[in-house]
Amino acid sequence: MAIFIIVLFVACGLLFVWEAIIAPSIRLQLRFQMFAERDRLRALHAAANAGMDTEVFDYAHQYVNAGINCIHIGNIFLLVKAQMEFRRNKELQDQMAEIIRLFDKSNNAELRSIRNRILRIGIWAVLVNSTVVLIFAVFAIQLFTVIPVAVRVQRVVANFFWVLVSQSGHGGGQGIPNPG
Repeated sequence: MAIFIIVLFVACGLLFVWEAIIAPSIRLQLRFQMFAERDRLRALHAAANAGMDTEVFDYAHQYVNAGINCIHIGNIFLLVKAQMEFRRNKELQDQMAEIIRLFDKSNNAELRSIRNRILRIGIWAVLVNSTVVLIFAVFAIQLFTVIPVAVRVQRVVANFFWVLVSQSGHGGGQGIPNPG
């Protein structure tokens, strides 16, 4: 029981360090990367030879701003919820298809590069925000696979001790011979 409490205390300490120090630092770094991508997008739009449609720029700018605003809250649960809503909502699917069509029609390699970097930043944000959930999920899966094994081991050990007790003379057996 003492080992369990110590392990729990260490786990709580690690969780505190992750959630209070490491994860916010990573989120801040990801946020700064998003700001840099937004600056690249604005510079691309401002360039005279970019040939970027204003509608494409507006969607891309909204895309980056949404990423900046959601870095601290995007996690695996929100991702699943958004995916379920996307599958249910035909209007949202059509809207997204139109936006993708506009991006692809622009034929701007730098715009695609910015979009891909923003996606990578978003994936990292989801991973950072979901790390604790993922660790607990792995722990729970391990726990559910270990418990049946532990129960079997416990039964084997209990049977072993029962045999020892029964052989020692206290349980009606002949007893275990004394080696000395």
